[in-house]
Amino acid sequence: MVVLYCNKKKMSTIYDNMMANWKSKKSNEELDIMIKSGRKGKQFSLICLIMGHVTITARLVQCIFENLPNWNSPVHLRNFTLYVDAYFPFRWNYSPTFEIICCLQYIGTVCGTIAYTGTDSFFSQLSFHYTAQYHILRLRLLHLINNFNNAKIKSKFNEKFNNIINFHHQINSCIEIIESTFHLMFLVQLLACTFQICLQAYFFILFITHENHSSMISEILFIVVFFMYIIGNFYIYCYLTEMLQMESYAFADTAYETEWFNLPSQKAKSLLLLMRSGNKPVQITAGKFVVFNFQLFGSIIKTSMGYLSFLITMRKSN
Repeated sequence: MVVLYCNKKKMSTIYDNMMANWKSKKSNEELDIMIKSGRKGKQFSLICLIMGHVTITARLVQCIFENLPNWNSPVHLRNFTLYVDAYFPFRWNYSPTFEIICCLQYIGTVCGTIAYTGTDSFFSQLSFHYTAQYHILRLRLLHLINNFNNAKIKSKFNEKFNNIINFHHQINSCIEIIESTFHLMFLVQLLACTFQICLQAYFFILFITHENHSSMISEILFIVVFFMYIIGNFYIYCYLTEMLQMESYAFADTAYETEWFNLPSQKAKSLLLLMRSGNKPVQITAGKFVVFNFQLFGSIIKTSMGYLSFLITMRKSN
């Protein structure tokens, strides 16, 4: 949320552009594409929100389950487990101080989750919106080239083709703004995700191989939920960025798929501009040097498992 606030002018530009896309004149087919894409963006946003809140709820259940014996104990100072591990300059392990601290921690975690998942949801909406714009752009190009012999289209060919080029440049500019806003955020997530996958998998192995693992069922369940959230969240990011990249590739390929051979030579040469611009697809990166896509997702899983194997080997050797 801090990153988005610091880039609020850029985000205002993106928002204004999205509103202009919705208000602009379009065919029923193009409107259907935008509506379907908007619904998919909403679905992915809900998935991000639900995964985040399921995770913090799972931690709450675990915390309650672990503290049940302490609440039944007559001892004043008890061995309570906080919702979030922390250190305080005062005694907190007695009622009602413990309950008050846990409530404050839970409220803080909910607020943090709303900010975190809200940013994920916003990125999902942006990705699907500009994917739809690429799709519409491809349809317009196909319609313009394949119907060149139509007298109405032939008379306005240069104007319509110029609009397509400007629209393509506008989409690419907006995606560059998105990339410049999110790339540092994604870098932090990339590093955190690598270590979290490794450590959570390591804790899971420790718990299930423990002699009294049946008493740790709440910890195991929480680790499974948290692990699924980390993997699922990172996969969604990779899916969305891969989708944008493939759509930008598809637009360049559309120039080949049109009936360009029916155009006069001078107008056919103008398609080289689109082919040229499509040779470099849009990319969302982490820190400007790692491209987010499915290949990165596989690399992160592989790297995390490598770290996990190292930790297990060190544990056995000790």
